[in-house]
Amino acid sequence: MKDIGCFINLELPRGREMFRNIPSNYIIRLNSCRSAILHSIRCYNVKKVWIAKYQCDEVISFLKREKCELLFYDVDEEFNPLLDTNEQDTAIVLTNYFGLLGDRHFLPLIKKYKNVIIDNAQALFYHPIDGCLNCYSPRKFVGSPDGAYVIGKEVNKFEYEQDMSSDTSQFLLMHYEQGCEGDAYVRKKENDARINSSGIKLMSPLTYAILDSYDYERVIKKRKENFRYARKLFDRINKFSIGKLVEDDAVPMGYPLWNEKAEIIPEFHKNKIFQARYWEYLIDTASKESLECRWVKYMALICIDQRYGKEEIDFQNEIVKKCLNKYDGKAANNG
Repeated sequence: MKDIGCFINLELPRGREMFRNIPSNYIIRLNSCRSAILHSIRCYNVKKVWIAKYQCDEVISFLKREKCELLFYDVDEEFNPLLDTNEQDTAIVLTNYFGLLGDRHFLPLIKKYKNVIIDNAQALFYHPIDGCLNCYSPRKFVGSPDGAYVIGKEVNKFEYEQDMSSDTSQFLLMHYEQGCEGDAYVRKKENDARINSSGIKLMSPLTYAILDSYDYERVIKKRKENFRYARKLFDRINKFSIGKLVEDDAVPMGYPLWNEKAEIIPEFHKNKIFQARYWEYLIDTASKESLECRWVKYMALICIDQRYGKEEIDFQNEIVKKCLNKYDGKAANNG
């Protein structure tokens, strides 16, 4: 029996989880997306995995630590894998970059490759598709200490330890009073370190309760609205052909602006716009002329999440314009 009495706990709405209607044998709830990818590899009973060079270093390090043999492929400017085929004894991870991609991109690839894993860490709202295993990371879209899903045929296999996340979840509460800097950021990094040191675990009860409480329809509506507004401001200066990449039902993580006139992210940070580079380690490991290295240096992910609106997107636009105008001024002087 549960305890009775004592202090009253934090109460959250229930019954809203994103994937609550998925049959239990088609879903497993885990602690992180890197764990979800590793679990998917185990489901396919393979050890060798094809993965894009343009990928999070934490995922790569984790899979190496777990004794997976990694094989790397390039992608083109529309994120198509430059790989003819993969062997039956390998899996391939296809990344849904920035949540832009959908059926038009992935359905032909599922037919082309064997043992497909779709990494939807940046695409929480892309629906699971048949013929592959679908991995999700909700904490990039809603406040959560951790958590991940794998959805696909008969994925609820293998026994894992139950995770516990309350000890390092304080940063979520501190953000209300301190913002995302200072002690709150220190606590957030402690939570990241906990995830980095963990193997595959089942989603914690706290994480499940948090993810079961959100109004996801509101999140979807606001992100789509913000993305449409960002397109009006940035499409004309973007080397990405957003109109060709994004699908109608996409709910992006952010708006990826790629412009090689200037490095925007350092200017964002000076103005307290705390967007990361995707992924900074590639500056040291990839060829300087490669797409991966150019994206790290010259791509800025415009923040469009549900906490913000036109005012915040306009502010980001002003910083972008200052960066580009500064470059144009230097070019004119040099000319």
